[in-house]
Amino acid sequence: MRGQPEGEIIKALEDLKELLEFKPVDNPGHQSEDKVRRFNASFRDRLSDIAWSHILEVSDSFPVTIFLIDYYDQQWSYTGKIVIRGGEVVQEVFDGDKRSQGLDWALLDIFAPFRAEYFAEQEFGSLWRPWLEAVMTAATRLLKDDSIFD
Repeated sequence: MRGQPEGEIIKALEDLKELLEFKPVDNPGHQSEDKVRRFNASFRDRLSDIAWSHILEVSDSFPVTIFLIDYYDQQWSYTGKIVIRGGEVVQEVFDGDKRSQGLDWALLDIFAPFRAEYFAEQEFGSLWRPWLEAVMTAATRLLKDDSIFD
């Protein structure tokens, strides 16, 4: 930003502040417990590296906090889910093979086991394997039962 007019620098800093300001949506947790929060932010793809870096830094500062992040781009027809804890991506799934704009095609809800752990007050990651096995069992059952479409 060196050499740019002061007005452009101030505008760029204001834009950055707005980009990194995640606005609370609601509190989906128990009313008596003030632990669960939902936030929303939207930004252009060219700014995504800054936003992801910020999310990882915040997560690193709060190492036991679990970040469940949905992201999508309807124009490029992709969507994904990421689970972050302690500044690290723990799990992620990406769906870039959409058959119709704005609709998920094969995006698994990888948040399900982490939400279940949280509300059941179980250890982080303890339900991942049982959930994955249940998903695989369900998919296998669907494969066996798809003869109705032949």
